[in-house]
Amino acid sequence: MSNVELLAPAGTFEAFVAAVQNGANAVYIGGERFGARAFAANFSDEEIIKAVKYAHIRDVRVYVTVNTLIKDDDFADCMDYIDFLYRNDVDSVILQDVGLASEIHSRYPDFELHASTQMSVSNLQDALFCKSMGFSRVVLARENTAEEVKYIRDHTGLEIESFVHGALCVSYSGKCLFSYVNGGRSGNQGACAQPCRKKYYFESAYHKKSFDHFLSTKDLCTVKDLKHIMENGTYSLKIEGRMKRPEYVATVVKGYRRAIDAILSNQDTDLDSLEQEMMTIFNREFTRGLILNDPPQNIGNSSTPNNIGIALGKVTQVLPKKKRIEISLDIPLNKGDGLSLGEHVGRILLGDRVVESAHAGQRVMLDYLGKARVGDIIRKTSDRSLLENAKQSYGRESVKIPLYAKIILSRANNPEIFVCDDRGNQIIYRELSELVEESLNHEITKDEVYAQMCKTEGTPFYFESLDIRLDKGSFLRKSTLNALRRNALDAIREKRESLYKDRDKNISGGTISRDNGHRKNSAKILSPIQADMLSVKCFSKEQIQACKAIGVGAVYVCDEEIYLFAKEVGVDVFFCTPIMLKDFQIKRLEPFIDAYQPNILTTSIGYAKYIAEKYRESLCDSVVRLDYLSNILNRYSFNMLNNEAIQSATVSLEHPGLINGIIRHHNNAEFPLFIHPIMMVTEFCPYKTETPCTVCRIDEGRLLSEDRETEITIKRDLFCRMQLVGQRPMDFSKGIQNAKNSGINKFRIDLLNQSKKETADIIQRYIGR
Repeated sequence: MSNVELLAPAGTFEAFVAAVQNGANAVYIGGERFGARAFAANFSDEEIIKAVKYAHIRDVRVYVTVNTLIKDDDFADCMDYIDFLYRNDVDSVILQDVGLASEIHSRYPDFELHASTQMSVSNLQDALFCKSMGFSRVVLARENTAEEVKYIRDHTGLEIESFVHGALCVSYSGKCLFSYVNGGRSGNQGACAQPCRKKYYFESAYHKKSFDHFLSTKDLCTVKDLKHIMENGTYSLKIEGRMKRPEYVATVVKGYRRAIDAILSNQDTDLDSLEQEMMTIFNREFTRGLILNDPPQNIGNSSTPNNIGIALGKVTQVLPKKKRIEISLDIPLNKGDGLSLGEHVGRILLGDRVVESAHAGQRVMLDYLGKARVGDIIRKTSDRSLLENAKQSYGRESVKIPLYAKIILSRANNPEIFVCDDRGNQIIYRELSELVEESLNHEITKDEVYAQMCKTEGTPFYFESLDIRLDKGSFLRKSTLNALRRNALDAIREKRESLYKDRDKNISGGTISRDNGHRKNSAKILSPIQADMLSVKCFSKEQIQACKAIGVGAVYVCDEEIYLFAKEVGVDVFFCTPIMLKDFQIKRLEPFIDAYQPNILTTSIGYAKYIAEKYRESLCDSVVRLDYLSNILNRYSFNMLNNEAIQSATVSLEHPGLINGIIRHHNNAEFPLFIHPIMMVTEFCPYKTETPCTVCRIDEGRLLSEDRETEITIKRDLFCRMQLVGQRPMDFSKGIQNAKNSGINKFRIDLLNQSKKETADIIQRYIGR
């Protein structure tokens, strides 16, 4: 536990400085391309270079997010960007795309790779797969508990990074198509529109229709329980917030730095005050999160998706003629503070006096033009003094690096200094502008030399030791000593800017081809889709009977009972594992898997590899396929699968080739035709009081957006997770002919609640094309 990293976010260079100056050990940033926060300010290439140098001088590491799915047409440009990051001393890249990870590890074998939370790593097999791909660190899903973190860390030796503070995605990251399906803005491409923060109607057999922010979550805050997370093996403690202002970054980083230092030194600190400051800077209410076993129903905040601040006090009097309200304060109030009333505090009237601030327990009058009622609770949404303190914290140099120096002032010679730092960097600098002279009037003393050399304010350095060799009876101007100090510090600063001096020698392999494997479609006559080319995802016995009658090639089912029914009627059937798998859930599935050795459809690449190898060792002829939420988008990812004994993968629903059919992975690609998309997978459920619930009050429920454009069916998986499935299907039939021309011979339909006749009608629609 003594070795731990505080990892901070930065969306701008000012926020970057705020993170470093308030105690971050590492900062993660996004460039202007290929990052999962397309609407953050992000860093230009020049700013990345500047940030890396700034951080490395101060012993801080820099990680760059390249955590989007990469299209074939963008792959060469992305690798050029990786090359830029590698050659400019970036410590690590954070990745989602497995094909990109494979290419980076092959070309830059010493470049540190971190598996993004977008990879949805939640079990040991996925972590082991990441390790085999060359990742040295995994950012586990936010849904993993501290105990699950420990299990994965202990059995892989990987560094584990866990979120400890900030906004929560209600869905497993990387397993959300909500924004893409409902507006074309993909979270996997960094353009999430956050539809989960909007209002929805919900209705089920147990509940009447309601209208609120059904899917909006509270913010994570673990500062009071950080020791438990650290003791269970998390190495990197990650704060969310690349789109937050610098003051937020400064305040939250400072709070966690104090908490970590207190834990490591076994000292007490006022955690309540730290949490209060964090609530004041921004909160949607706080949850301890699933990492600390907060119950799933405690994750959501259906009342608002915005900052709620902290309770200031109650309205005790309204004076409409004077346009004032009186508030009884529970906490201090300052002029300039922001209020939930929608304005900032102007005058504060305490009795007949105008004051700049007031204390808890006092009653104050505020000017107010809006509507308020006696008894209303007013909240403070920003605190002027907190913001000012935050700005001051990164407006000065707080980081100090020890230096060890020897100064030689020998008469008739140029003054000389030898400096080394804690990394072993060394410089020798001789100030050529002046010689050390014999003293005529004033002999310079060691104390005077020491005083001038220690003027390092405004720099990130201080002299831990200073050995001064001074000839007796010598003189040197103070301005020359200042120049000696400045130039020596500049030289050691330049040494510290670059950590990886020989990287160019470690690049292997050739460049990425820019044709991306595209071939022109021939004009050959196409054969129609045969029934045996189709796989159909079914949820009922009636749907399976329709598939059997038509003769489809295979059915996908999520239920063990329906699986056995399909086997009984003689359909080639695949068992679909739940979209997300934790280790204890894999263990629960083992008796069924071992008993029937079913064909498997899964989104977990690590589990797919594990089962495929297990089947191969037992000479089982069952096969393993990957589902579309495995996010296989480019030919490099498909090529990687060839080495993992995985038969095929359904193309990501975000693949541009689903419309034009240009998919050059035909040997192991399955083309989706008609899909009710799984738009979200979440542990959150507002009604979950136990797992699994004895009575599910949400399965087959329905969500309807405020504009009634989005209709969603809620389905519960085997392990009591809530899945949001689009009621409106996605149809990719326009790409069929080009797909077949590309050599694709596997096609897929995903049903929802269709009847036997509706199932047959849908399948017949595509047969013969």
